[in-house]
Amino acid sequence: MPLARDYVQPVANLREYLRDYKEENLLIGLEENTDNQLQRALSDALDYINTGYSPTTTYTIVDIPSWTAVRDRAVVGVLRSNIIKSARNLHSYTDQGGVDIREEDVYARYMAILDRLKLDNDAHIQRFKTSENVEGGYGGVSSEYLYESNDWY
Repeated sequence: MPLARDYVQPVANLREYLRDYKEENLLIGLEENTDNQLQRALSDALDYINTGYSPTTTYTIVDIPSWTAVRDRAVVGVLRSNIIKSARNLHSYTDQGGVDIREEDVYARYMAILDRLKLDNDAHIQRFKTSENVEGGYGGVSSEYLYESNDWY
């Protein structure tokens, strides 16, 4: 299925951030995630941002005020999906020399990254949603809660 027009560049940006290219995935020799999977992760990230924290918003991939918030939430989704695939396809065996081999074992590595990224991303989303809420309530009056461009003002 072709990507939605508004998602073409965000999917390319997400793939670049993940460095998910076949030439960089030396063990598997292909992209770990399809464009459609990355589009779904971005769409799910927007849904999470829009409904997971007050105020409820209706951001789209075109007007989200923080690309890093949606990108990092999409990475959380991608890692979760890849963890599920890894758990389902994990195969261990011991060779004749007694060496343990675990194929498709990205679970532990991805879990460590996922936990930290999720904590950081949740805090980021809370900050910019709080800023939006304060800005909407004060109508432009300065506040220490104002958050723009990933920096406090």
